[in-house]
Amino acid sequence: MPLNQVLGAALSGLSAAQAGLRGIAGNIANAQSPGYARAEVRNEALVAGGRGLGVRASEAQRVADRFLDGADITARGEAARTATLNDWLGRAVAFYGSPGQGGGLEDAISAVQAAAVDLAGTALSQGREVFVGRLEESARTVRSTAQGLAQLRMQVDDETGRTVQRINDLLGRVGELNDGVAKALAFGQSVSGLADRRQQALMELGGLVGIRTREDSQGRIQVETLGGQLLIDRHARRIDPASDRFGTGSTVHPELVVRVVGPNGRATNASESLNTAGAGGRLGGLLRLRDIELPRLADGVGLLGDGLKQAVNAAAAEAITMPPMRRLEGAQTGMLASDPHGLTGRVSITVFDADGIVVARSEADSAAQPDMASLVATLNDGLGGHGTVQFVNGRLTLENGLADGGIVMAGGFTADGRTAALAMGINRLLDGPVFGSAVPLIAGAAHGAGPGETLFLAVRDTAGRLLGTAQSEPAADGPMIGDVIAALNRGELAGLGSFALDADGAIRFRQAGTDIALQIDLVADSTQRGATGVGLSDALLIGTGRAGAVAGALKLDPAVVADPTRLAIGSIDHKAAPGMRAVAPANQLATGAYTASLTTVLASDRFDRGSLDLLTGRMIAEGARLAAVAATTASDASARAAEVSARRENFSAVNVDEEMAAMVLLQNSYSASARVVSASRDMLDDLLRMVG
Repeated sequence: MPLNQVLGAALSGLSAAQAGLRGIAGNIANAQSPGYARAEVRNEALVAGGRGLGVRASEAQRVADRFLDGADITARGEAARTATLNDWLGRAVAFYGSPGQGGGLEDAISAVQAAAVDLAGTALSQGREVFVGRLEESARTVRSTAQGLAQLRMQVDDETGRTVQRINDLLGRVGELNDGVAKALAFGQSVSGLADRRQQALMELGGLVGIRTREDSQGRIQVETLGGQLLIDRHARRIDPASDRFGTGSTVHPELVVRVVGPNGRATNASESLNTAGAGGRLGGLLRLRDIELPRLADGVGLLGDGLKQAVNAAAAEAITMPPMRRLEGAQTGMLASDPHGLTGRVSITVFDADGIVVARSEADSAAQPDMASLVATLNDGLGGHGTVQFVNGRLTLENGLADGGIVMAGGFTADGRTAALAMGINRLLDGPVFGSAVPLIAGAAHGAGPGETLFLAVRDTAGRLLGTAQSEPAADGPMIGDVIAALNRGELAGLGSFALDADGAIRFRQAGTDIALQIDLVADSTQRGATGVGLSDALLIGTGRAGAVAGALKLDPAVVADPTRLAIGSIDHKAAPGMRAVAPANQLATGAYTASLTTVLASDRFDRGSLDLLTGRMIAEGARLAAVAATTASDASARAAEVSARRENFSAVNVDEEMAAMVLLQNSYSASARVVSASRDMLDDLLRMVG
């Protein structure tokens, strides 16, 4: 072999060894870098005319398996989604407190029940103070729990915004790296470094939003969500809140849309709604928490608060304060005077003097008086000027016409078993914002909304996907609530299901062909029923999570808190004729009513015919079940992600021991090539001396 070929072969060996050593050095330096795939330098023998001319080192190539890389990204997304649900649901359920530890919901309800029992068996003044104190504490516990869940939902929404911002940053970075990889491949250059940085960005992106990836012929990675929505092809996209869909005054968190980013770096107006049910990753977990899980938990607390309010107020409505009150103002009912009262049986109003002697009694047959206005007029006529009954702007007011004495309401029952006095909020102890008409509204009742007032709703399916919206301008759609429902059913949701009133007077949306009630979100409501100040969404129980907001404002009558002697614990004989004594001071009958109300079945189908104890237990058990399922699912997803990651690392990751062994071989190869170069130099020197 000519000497120059020997020297060339040796020099190529030196170059190949150096390239291999550089690759090994890079592998060892990045051994602990997430997403790094080891680089290999492959050597190719140079042969001409059957003779070896040396070796040529190729550009360093990543050792990676596309399938394992993609599976790793998908598994990371599922692990992040379930971990997010587990973390935040654990925080949410913690607001319920632990039974027996004090400060929790169950302990607060148990304490007020025990105080009600003691109310009848202890010294009267002490018993009232303890009962009022326990009742105030239970209301505070319900209120703080509801407020805590609302605050948690706000935190989740803030975290959602930060997550979306980071997703957009990563989408832009992957898009830039895609361009770099495509250009490098076009010029035959190594893409190992670019591909590693892109893989690291994709791994982080996959933890934030569930994605699938595939590589095109130009080396670009195309990214789409688990729901099939494209996030990256030749152009990167970004995720933005579609505030224009619901408007700036919306009470619903705006849906997320995917927009293409133009050459100027700005998102285009064209958009596609993000399939939140298939979002996956941390974002998918946050969206499910914000839009589904936390509102449902809040509604559970709201139901408990409503149950506590009904149980306590039921006893107070049948009792009287001592001394009696001349004027009783009911709660805001959300009803119009023209509304059907929904009562059965006879309703009575009794006026008595300071000595408890009946002065006048008025009775009305509810069946003969179809609406609130006629019922009130009949009761007023029967009092003969000794008292007045008024129903103005949604509130029933009773007033004794004497200088002193009192007035009470008795009889009349709603369809779910509540007395008329309880339904109207007479003598109530616990109060809060209106959510639901005092008596369930019917389709034939007037809506009472004025011109230009609107109701705007959105419906989600069981997976949290936004199915569409529905709107009504009641004054233009017709005078009745049934007309409002008909207008809602004429919208874009017409083929998917229908709106209707249920037995509780709540609007429900049932999926077509099934009995499944889907989630309704209140987007905006500018309506008002007459001069009540109550919107149609409040009167018709519209909006998932809104019952929790009502519980967040639950409060005990400040006058009773300041003076527990104002607790209604007197009783009256509703059958006593005029001229007879009807009022009895504090007695076992009145005080025992609180115990009975707090421990027996609540009178409403909303409570599924359960007692306050059962209602509390169900709510806590459901919260614990959700948290346990989330913890188990998160553990399983984490284990699967770890297994997939281990398989990917077994194929692609750096084994330092193997790299060190390869380094020794390359060092030996380098030394051998160097010796050949040295020998060739000596031979060349000898040749030159011989010639010279």
